[in-house]
Amino acid sequence: TDEPPPRARRPSVRPAVVCALVDAAQAALGGLDIVLVAHGVLGDQRATEHDFAAADAILRANFNDTVALLIPLANALAAQGFGTLGVITSVAADRGRPRNYTYGAAKGALNTYLEGLRTRLGPAVRVVTLKVGPTDTPMTADHGKHALFASADAVARGVVSALDGPAGVRYVPARWRPIMAIVRCVPDALFRRVRFLGGR
Repeated sequence: TDEPPPRARRPSVRPAVVCALVDAAQAALGGLDIVLVAHGVLGDQRATEHDFAAADAILRANFNDTVALLIPLANALAAQGFGTLGVITSVAADRGRPRNYTYGAAKGALNTYLEGLRTRLGPAVRVVTLKVGPTDTPMTADHGKHALFASADAVARGVVSALDGPAGVRYVPARWRPIMAIVRCVPDALFRRVRFLGGR
């Protein structure tokens, strides 16, 4: 068409504000040893299936806005030549499930971004991808809880332990690593029939 390309929307996380905060933190603390980015929203999956604005909000919050945070943080750590950057993503990114695939897609994109960042910054700066499983927090207040839900305290302990370890991908709690290894290998036909995996 002859229509001009759409203008890029500014992320809701304002880069200039983040840069100023990073500079202020470095000045106050004499550098940044460990940074943890815990940013995102779960949103309403069903709404995203019929309303692009709803989908766009989830994609932006969980990927675009998080990248707006990561760019100045990563550059600050790279400039000082050391530090650990931990970023919370989700096990939802490992397989597209009907109950949260818009959220999972955004976290999947974030995982890929972090993989590149880890390669770029390492070994001086450690980038840790924290794939967190379902957690009993206000974000999941309306969700039915099952045996695999973890408490916020248990997840916090897992995050601290992961940040003390090597760079790479860590599942929190750790039990999700073998669980998701199996889930990723389930054939699509079976995946769709197992309610826990393919159901709402």
